[in-house]
Amino acid sequence: MEFEKVMIMVFSLCMLAVAWFTIEAQEYIDNVIGGSLLGLLSVIGFIILQAPDVAITAAVIGSGITTAMFVLTMIKINKTRARGGKR
Repeated sequence: MEFEKVMIMVFSLCMLAVAWFTIEAQEYIDNVIGGSLLGLLSVIGFIILQAPDVAITAAVIGSGITTAMFVLTMIKINKTRARGGKR
């Protein structure tokens, strides 16, 4: 087997493992980290597939903005829980 094909298989298995971790994680922060890592791995996958324009878009949207939105939402939820009420 060619080295490139072996690397693609290893990379695919890594993506599957991270996706499984993201789905099975019990804590919200683990879900956010797993989703962010999965987005980053998809960017690497697009680079391997020689689609740099899609990789840049996935990096900005998937790994950047979405992760920031989740983290800010979690911070707001924790502050609301600390106050002991709903907003």
